[in-house]
Amino acid sequence: MDISVNVPAVQFESNKEFQTKGILNDGDSGFLRYRHKFVQPKGNTQANREILTTLLSTSGDNSSDFVEKLIAEDISYRDLASLTQEDLELMGFNKRKQQELLSFFAQLPNQDPSYAQICQLKEAYAYNRKIVSNANHHLETMRSALAATNYKLQIMPPVDVIVGEKYFASRFVLEALNELYSATDDVEKEMEEIEQMILKKNQQNSTAIKAHKKPQNKIWRTSYFLWSSITSLGICIALYYWKLRK
Repeated sequence: MDISVNVPAVQFESNKEFQTKGILNDGDSGFLRYRHKFVQPKGNTQANREILTTLLSTSGDNSSDFVEKLIAEDISYRDLASLTQEDLELMGFNKRKQQELLSFFAQLPNQDPSYAQICQLKEAYAYNRKIVSNANHHLETMRSALAATNYKLQIMPPVDVIVGEKYFASRFVLEALNELYSATDDVEKEMEEIEQMILKKNQQNSTAIKAHKKPQNKIWRTSYFLWSSITSLGICIALYYWKLRK
């Protein structure tokens, strides 16, 4: 491999916002704060407590303990439809009461989307693909930077600084680079597993679509076979009749 010595080394910049703000910070916030257009931000605790108390009283349950549990978990009246049977079980309700409350919550209007509903959004799929793509691109950039730094140190060794009696600082640098470069292999394997999961999901969706269209194709092939058979039979009868006349 030809390596140009005149190529400048990869430069990295760091600042105080490195751990708190990323390139896609604005886009991430917009997606994670997704709400239906008719839903407003949650109000204060007292107003939420009064609304929950009123709703539960109309459902036949005026338990203040249940309301306080919801408030303690920061659950608004807009989140009631997202509660599951496991959630109500942890709050101490029996199975009969769980079914009653779940049926009541399912009929409430102006509810925020649940986690499962958000995961099924097209925006969620696009967001996940974008994250995987950016992570893969970042990984390749790291690998290229580490390889370039390693090659540069091998071609143009820096002035060694003796560490202790027998070791040089450059040796530790090269060992650290090799360890970092090998660590990226593990990350790359995990990225490949994630990509395989996404590919498998897409294949399952394609298989479901093909299975839905398969009966129509089967009917068409059967009809074509019958038509071909009838046509062939007609031609044979015509030839046989022509030979008899001859």
